[in-house]
Amino acid sequence: MPYRLRRLPMYVSGVWIILLMVLIVGCAVRQGNKQPNLYDDFDDPQYDGALNYTLWQLDPGCAQDVIQRQGVMVGLAAGDFGSCEVDVLNPEVVPLDELGIFEAQQRIASDYKGGEPTQTILYITHDISGEFWWAECGLAVNSDGIMGNFNVQNFGLGTFDFGNSLPAEYDRWYTFRLVADPETVAFSCYMDDELVGSVVPSDAEALRQANFKRAVQVWRAHSEEDIAQGRAGIVTSYTDNVRIFPSLIDVVPLFDQPTPAPSDLTQ
Repeated sequence: MPYRLRRLPMYVSGVWIILLMVLIVGCAVRQGNKQPNLYDDFDDPQYDGALNYTLWQLDPGCAQDVIQRQGVMVGLAAGDFGSCEVDVLNPEVVPLDELGIFEAQQRIASDYKGGEPTQTILYITHDISGEFWWAECGLAVNSDGIMGNFNVQNFGLGTFDFGNSLPAEYDRWYTFRLVADPETVAFSCYMDDELVGSVVPSDAEALRQANFKRAVQVWRAHSEEDIAQGRAGIVTSYTDNVRIFPSLIDVVPLFDQPTPAPSDLTQ
């Protein structure tokens, strides 16, 4: 008996059509929820207790002090470390005209015990005279309290080009954006869309030819007295939803892109 192609019953055809529509809609929703230019949201549980080292480079001496936990990067209030620089790896260095905007959500907890800790994002270069220049944007704490801070300096030469701060609060998330304009060589820092400061550095012409790193900085400055009194581990700090816009053209106007919500934390 010859084989005959049989038509599927109407209800079977309808089921396949519905499944196909669900698949299409699901893909569209996933694409719609994908955050543009997101570098790391620290949500992949396989990296809990460490970091995704395909995205970040961290000094081995800091491996126990800066980790992923509860969907965020955590700078732990433990140990007596001074500075942990967590460098972006993809790409590792870029020229001025590809710096664009570097963004992260940051928070410092109210378990502060002394010293001058910071949780910041930076552009860094070692390519100019002095060999250690940075623009730093983020949260800082001292005896006067917590603040959103922006400073630009050539540390190698001892040149301080700019410093300014805005009031901030403990246990609150802030979105910081570090912006580099390749036309004017102006560097700017925003805290929740409010300008903390902007400056054209004294090294501007040399910076036009430099390559830069992007980094998250966890700094724990403390005195010998702090260490002697057991205050070396002085605060817990957090970073979430790191985004990179390699060109200012990617963000027109500057802050139209939706900002992801930071992860909920259980203190």
